[in-house]
Amino acid sequence: MQNKGYTEAYADARLFVDFMGSTIDKVEQVVRKSNAKRQRINGEYQQLERQLQSTKSDADRMCSAEKRRRDNTARHAIEHMKTALSDIKDPHFHRMESKYIRKCGRGIYVSDTDSPHTVKRKLKEAVDRFDDLVADLNQAFIPPSISNVVGGVVRPYRKNSYVRIIKARDEILALAEALISFSDLDSQQRECGEVFNTRIEREKFGRDAKLQVIPNEMNSGISRTFELFSQGLERLHEETEVLDEVDKSIVVGQCWFFNNNISILAEAGLSDENVVLYEDKVGFRLKMDSIKENMLFAYDGGEGVSQTLCSLAADIAYSCDHMDLVLIDVKGLGSTYRLLQPLNEYDALTLLNTDNQVSEGLERLEKWIADTYEKCLGERYDSIEDYNRVSLSKRNRKCLIIDDLIGNVEPKYYDQILRIMNNGVKAGVYVLCSIENRDFGNNRVLTEFAASVREAATVIPVRDNGCFYINNSTAVFLKTDTDQERIASVRCKLGAHEEQSAIIPIGKALPADGHWQKKSSANGLKVDFGVDENGRKASFEISSERPYGLIIGDVRVGKSSLLHTIIFQLLSNYSPEEVRIAVGDFKDGADFNVYAKGNLKAVDTVVNDEDPDAMLSFLKYYVQEMQARQRAFEQMEDITGVIVQKYEDFRRLYDDHRSEIQPMPRIVILIDEFQSLFDGASCAAYMTELVRKGATYGIHVILSSQRAVSDNPRNGFTASLKDYFTSRFVFKTPQNAARSMLAERCADTGRENTGIQRAALLKKGHTVYNSYMGQNEADNAVVQCYFASSDVIATFIQVIATLNGSGKSILLKRNAKSLPQPSSSGLIRIGRSVAFHKDESAVDIDTILDDTEVSINPQRIKNMILTGADERILNSIVSSVVNWRKGVKDKQTQINFFGEYDAVHRNHEGSVSCHYHRSIQEQLDELERQINNPGQAYTVNVFVQPDKYTELTQTAGSIRSNQGVESMKQLLEMSGSDRGFALVYSKSFKNLRSNMSYLLNAAPIHITSVGDMENLKYAMSDNARLVSCDFDVPNKDAIKAYYYNKDTEKAGKVIMYRS
Repeated sequence: MQNKGYTEAYADARLFVDFMGSTIDKVEQVVRKSNAKRQRINGEYQQLERQLQSTKSDADRMCSAEKRRRDNTARHAIEHMKTALSDIKDPHFHRMESKYIRKCGRGIYVSDTDSPHTVKRKLKEAVDRFDDLVADLNQAFIPPSISNVVGGVVRPYRKNSYVRIIKARDEILALAEALISFSDLDSQQRECGEVFNTRIEREKFGRDAKLQVIPNEMNSGISRTFELFSQGLERLHEETEVLDEVDKSIVVGQCWFFNNNISILAEAGLSDENVVLYEDKVGFRLKMDSIKENMLFAYDGGEGVSQTLCSLAADIAYSCDHMDLVLIDVKGLGSTYRLLQPLNEYDALTLLNTDNQVSEGLERLEKWIADTYEKCLGERYDSIEDYNRVSLSKRNRKCLIIDDLIGNVEPKYYDQILRIMNNGVKAGVYVLCSIENRDFGNNRVLTEFAASVREAATVIPVRDNGCFYINNSTAVFLKTDTDQERIASVRCKLGAHEEQSAIIPIGKALPADGHWQKKSSANGLKVDFGVDENGRKASFEISSERPYGLIIGDVRVGKSSLLHTIIFQLLSNYSPEEVRIAVGDFKDGADFNVYAKGNLKAVDTVVNDEDPDAMLSFLKYYVQEMQARQRAFEQMEDITGVIVQKYEDFRRLYDDHRSEIQPMPRIVILIDEFQSLFDGASCAAYMTELVRKGATYGIHVILSSQRAVSDNPRNGFTASLKDYFTSRFVFKTPQNAARSMLAERCADTGRENTGIQRAALLKKGHTVYNSYMGQNEADNAVVQCYFASSDVIATFIQVIATLNGSGKSILLKRNAKSLPQPSSSGLIRIGRSVAFHKDESAVDIDTILDDTEVSINPQRIKNMILTGADERILNSIVSSVVNWRKGVKDKQTQINFFGEYDAVHRNHEGSVSCHYHRSIQEQLDELERQINNPGQAYTVNVFVQPDKYTELTQTAGSIRSNQGVESMKQLLEMSGSDRGFALVYSKSFKNLRSNMSYLLNAAPIHITSVGDMENLKYAMSDNARLVSCDFDVPNKDAIKAYYYNKDTEKAGKVIMYRS
């Protein structure tokens, strides 16, 4: 959750409405562009159509004009010819014309090749020739008066002229008819029409094609805009939380974004899940997470904003932790905030309704601000938020709320109000107030005060209708109702807060700034753990004289809180070079896992698993540590020549010989519900050895449980062992249980220990502490222990991690899940161990390595047998092998799967190639190939349930053999560190032992899945002692298995990596 004040909330709301507006604008822009493009395409088509129509019309006109010209030419030629014939003077021609016409006949004057132009030219020539012939005839004509004299002489000439004229006439008629009859113009018109229609159709098709694209482009543009809106909406959810329905929020009002195209946003993915959707508006809440600034509601008139301030006060009280409210209502004598009356019983809300109360309240606020600057901020922190972020003890913030500031506050307090507004924000004191927008006339004091308030606050200009505007299209209507359910929730919260405030927070007991981790553990450890009945700090000592602590009490009375307190004090006062911590949490919980998850340098481990191997390895490790310290004592004696008998002796000599010997911090082992450790003989033996000798070597144990004495008769926590635990803490518990911790008769008074009776009546978080085995009454003290909340623990771990850097804490937790495959290394990494540093002293001895992680040394591996009903162990091992071989770059790896292997693996992964041989014949062929031609690649052969193939099985004691068995034996013998190895998987180890006994000596590494104890017994050594526990129950989230090395008898448990 973000921590937004009003300014950030307003900016987020502005961003959201601008985002909605821009989305609508973009969609409308896409639609406008599409419509414009459609109009442009239609316009271009219509313009082209008009141009083509005009061109066609011009062509038609030209053809028509040409046709008229031809007709006129032909008609004029015929008319001219007829006129010329009628003008012939020779009457005889006219009498003989028809005769000559018949005599001459019709000649051929037009050929098929003649064009209209040629015919036109010929017609002109024929007319000219006709005119010449007619003229010649007329010139040769002899009038009648003379014809009788010369007629005989010219008659032959006249006849020849008649014939030529008639032929010329016929030629003119023929050419005129031909000129008129030409169809080329019609053809041209038809062709032009066809070209026009074709072009129109083509352009129309192109137009339609372009128009068809437009909707797709528009839809694509809109879809893209919708996609961007969806992505932006998601980012708004993540970055601003403007639409999130957060219960803990301070609501200023309801935002309404007005637009006539809201349906676009609904199509884009804006749902009514977190907003209110109408056809023309979208509504959402303007809310903030906290108060981070002064706010002034400047309203125009009307009823003012008193109801809004009342609602804000309720939201602030509910949503803001460590926030106190101070409300001033002198004018209304408190009636303005009557809805908040149920909260008056709590210290977090103060109502000032008299002048004296206002005076005292403002003085307290000013003092609070001054103290905050002096005691909290100083020169180190810029604001109270920075201080509270890292401080374990939180400083309360305060919010002063004043409706009608001018009417509720006398002018004599104006300077105080302005000082609070100008200096309070950094100190966590904020002012929420309202002033009516009006002219104060000549009252200079009010005018200047109102102006100064505006400068010191974020101004919200409220109209007379109770709203203000984010932009031209968005209005925020102020919230005016105060939810009674919210008031009830506030009461519950404040009640719980006051109840919690009765506890003593651990932050008050931690070192001051600059004094963290400054103490030395050379002479012991001092732990402040609470406050006694006299109000004094209570502390206990961890040293050679008081080495161990024992804590008992009923469930949920504060035992774990005391352990947290001890951890806090050790980590805050002593550096990792001074103290190391280990935690064993053997109850059903995970209270202390956070210390391991924080990877604190001083925390070795947190063991939250009751698995016998986990508990045993945990104790064994510190017994080995104790033995290593004994050797370090001897080394120090060799260096100095001084006898070292205990830890304090070593530390006195260490400072002068730091460069010659390793440092030796004290180790504090805290164990919650320790009785389970003593129920098993092995754990009890290690625990007993630690208790008897640990203090000598600076190893201290603090045990916690419901009872000091177990009901189990075989429990190893004896009375003599209990006597080592000098510091006793008795939380609320029955008197019988308390008697096991505190002496019934005190040595100093001779009377019954009063602590026994008091233990049964203790409050939660209180303990009877006795510093010396419960023997003396005077050593008793009733102490209220410090308490560390979950938030404080998380903050504390961050502080320590920042102070010391990261360490390598190990968490062994109950019901751990399988982790994904880690990065490749030089080992075959198969899973996480349930044991704590099992191989710490013998890392390189065995093929199987178990040091937090279980892995296999590939230089020593021969072959491996995997059995059990959980086939995931095969997939996990194969993935581990592939992961290991991918890191080997200088040699190719070939993995052969024999049989039905269902898991999906790529055929090639880097330098690793996989091959599958499913049928028995394919398997036998591959075996033969590898024996005869092994190749250079590193080969891993994975046999999946080979015991179901008779060709590969041979019963124990049988002398009959077959080629498949012999090939398997040879292949197993060929395994080696440089050549490869074989993995054999079967559901039953018993079947392998019966039908493939030759495998047992060739494959010493056995990995067996949990869930079948009988199968596990066959796979393990006959000497192995198996103890049934939760680990043996299969789990869908964990691939659990046992490992066993037949050659070395090493066995253990592993939670294998996921494939």
